[in-house]
Amino acid sequence: MNQLKSWNQLTSNYIYAGDKLAVTDPAQVTTPVKPEPKKPVKPEEPKEPTEPTKPEEPEKPVEPTKPAAKYHTVKSGEYLWLIANQNNITVNKLKSWNNLTSNYIYSGDCLIVTDPTKTAPTSPTNPTDPNLPEGTLTGTHMAVQAVLNQYKNSPIHVFYESLVEDDLRMASLNGDTAIYGASIPKIVLVAYTLEQVEKGNLSWDMPLKYTPSIYNYAESYAWGGSGTIQYENYQNKTYTLWDVLNRMIVNSDNLGSNMLLHYVGYRDKADFNRFTKEVYGAPSYTRNMIPREINKVMAYIYEHPQQQAMLSLDRTDYDKTKLDTVATNVFQKIGAWWPYYNHSTAIVESSRQYILTVLSDYWSDSSIATLAKKIFTAVMS
Repeated sequence: MNQLKSWNQLTSNYIYAGDKLAVTDPAQVTTPVKPEPKKPVKPEEPKEPTEPTKPEEPEKPVEPTKPAAKYHTVKSGEYLWLIANQNNITVNKLKSWNNLTSNYIYSGDCLIVTDPTKTAPTSPTNPTDPNLPEGTLTGTHMAVQAVLNQYKNSPIHVFYESLVEDDLRMASLNGDTAIYGASIPKIVLVAYTLEQVEKGNLSWDMPLKYTPSIYNYAESYAWGGSGTIQYENYQNKTYTLWDVLNRMIVNSDNLGSNMLLHYVGYRDKADFNRFTKEVYGAPSYTRNMIPREINKVMAYIYEHPQQQAMLSLDRTDYDKTKLDTVATNVFQKIGAWWPYYNHSTAIVESSRQYILTVLSDYWSDSSIATLAKKIFTAVMS
């Protein structure tokens, strides 16, 4: 990604439909030199006629050479619509050319993005093969998958994804199954707020006032539950956008989440739907989510130039619980609805950083912590 940004002089992670990006190093690409036209040769003087010779067999026409096929290696956070748009093709064509039967693609997948009937197949290089000594990173996702395979009969939904540039691979257990996310989907509101502030549509000091309308949506949380705003004189108090966002992350504030949904998410519902589709492939915001989708949202927050959310995720009321029990720095968002659901999603920062989402049909905090430590050990071994 750094190479792509450097070659195209991008100062942020934003790109737009129709942008043309250089995907090869401009310093190593040369422009073909136009050959000088040859001077016409003076025709020879006609010679005396000779005996006719047998005409040569006409040469068979040479088949025109097809251009080499173009491939795209899927990176973390990418999805079919985005890749199709970048290559000026439709999603249906992309699926057809790659024999895809669903919209799910995975980090490290190599997709053909040119018409196979008009291009010559080549053997694409696989950038997911680490450009490092053999064995350095090759087995991380396989080691994690081996851990997850021990839990096949457990009521959990797990998705692991490496954030190491040369090792963008994943492991999963029920990772494409939707489940009620409790407070986990609040990260979608976090991510959308970051985008809107970055675009200049909102500011961190924007005032938000309580209104009963914040409970009018199917995705609103009931009054009470987690958070601190409910214990204040919130009906007569004005909060800043930053204060509400920070409390929603640090305290998992339900009332704050409802305020963001009302003032930010559903301020322009069509645009919010555009965002959910672009970032994690969902047509709209819902509190039922798939672990793979949650990882994509966390990756968006992690890579976003507005780092306020990462600072809040680094110090929450739920530090040193669930996924935040491994021996390194963890940026965690939790969700729970006792005794039905207990969840956590986190960015684990280390020399082999990764995103991990664990959604469970009420596993205990200690059980999630045990799995987190086993996965961390597998990654770092």
